[in-house]
Amino acid sequence: MTNLTELYDQDFYAWTQQNAGLLRQGRVGEIDLEHLAEEIQEMGREQRHALRSQLRHLLIHLLKLKFSPAAAPRPGWIEEIQNARAEIADRLADNPSLRPHMPSIFAEIWPRASRQAVESLRAHGEQPAIPKNCPFTLEQAVDDDFQPNNE
Repeated sequence: MTNLTELYDQDFYAWTQQNAGLLRQGRVGEIDLEHLAEEIQEMGREQRHALRSQLRHLLIHLLKLKFSPAAAPRPGWIEEIQNARAEIADRLADNPSLRPHMPSIFAEIWPRASRQAVESLRAHGEQPAIPKNCPFTLEQAVDDDFQPNNE
């Protein structure tokens, strides 16, 4: 077991392969259980992080579409919105237990997403009037048929 524990720090890939082999052979007593548990937990966190990242990306582009008067970048923003929605749908299809976390994740990402949208638009000479509270519901944001009106 010490060998696997040391291997975890020295060569992560080799560590994964050895532990996978031990699992397949049913040699559970030889597995580096502590690190294996940490890695499994981290895999779950990564799924949540990926969902959070796509929701933030989606919200940034929805805000740009709604609050920017610029015409040229709009097709690109719409494409980014479609891509983010598809990624979110795929992530939820593979990880349905994340769905109940969506409202809290959506609320968590709002401050950063709005700040990033403002900064991006200001970098292009705009002064967007993005409100303090999110102008979209979660349901609207992930709805493939929803597109915010430009104001």
